[in-house]
Amino acid sequence: MSKTRRSEEPLPGARRWWLRPRWIASHLLVVTAVIVMVNLGFWQLRRHEQRSTSNAAIRERSRMPALEIDAGAGPLSTLDAREIEWRTVRLRGRYVLGETALVRGRSLEGSPGFWVLTPLAALGGDDAWVVVNRGWIPLGRRTDGSDVEWSTPSGVVEVWGRARAGRGSARPAGERITTLASPSLDWFRRRSSATVAGFYVELIRQEPPQRGRLPVPLPPPELTAGPHLSYAVQWFVLATIATVGYPLILRRIGIEQRAHLVAEEEPPLAVRRGAVPRDSPP
Repeated sequence: MSKTRRSEEPLPGARRWWLRPRWIASHLLVVTAVIVMVNLGFWQLRRHEQRSTSNAAIRERSRMPALEIDAGAGPLSTLDAREIEWRTVRLRGRYVLGETALVRGRSLEGSPGFWVLTPLAALGGDDAWVVVNRGWIPLGRRTDGSDVEWSTPSGVVEVWGRARAGRGSARPAGERITTLASPSLDWFRRRSSATVAGFYVELIRQEPPQRGRLPVPLPPPELTAGPHLSYAVQWFVLATIATVGYPLILRRIGIEQRAHLVAEEEPPLAVRRGAVPRDSPP
């Protein structure tokens, strides 16, 4: 039989090696990984689209004229927080002394601290509150109400700020002054019979201004696209590498296995040349 004929014959150990149980497990693992990576890529694309839509809405609402809010209980109850979120609002009233709460776990330029939430009582006969996020104070300040640098202003104030939807659960803690886990408005509703607006105001400025350098008003949101698009590209590239590279690895392994089996089947060079009988004793 010729060498060409022999090389074309399938070797017993080389038949369907890729269907052995351990290789089937490897195939399933790679297929699962590719499916996961593709889905993660599309998820990041959806995040990118949501971020772009949100940024466009924030830009559009920020350019609108300031919304004059009559802080009476009737008008407040008709305002939908989702419809006015990120709009600049203007309102007048008095801060409610003794009702300040701090939102814990908030940072500004990398420094840990709190947000200061104080309800603003409406001017006029209606008993209505609008919660104002007066800004940020650093960790380590006295939070027992004795720190005059961020104490609550008294008297009538005029506030300009960004309308924000209250969200999250309060999970209150603390003794002298309450700290909250998130800017939840339910905590204020439970403490008073006043009508609490369904949104809070992120302070930009007020007249008269705050007495000290604290709290620091929060900066406007960063309207960047974020890393979602680059993350999506990375996931798709990894999925492509796995899809293309794994079959190439299998092909290389198959070639190596066949070469190994051929080497085992072939007699030594001296035997093939007739120098030593194949079955002769050593």
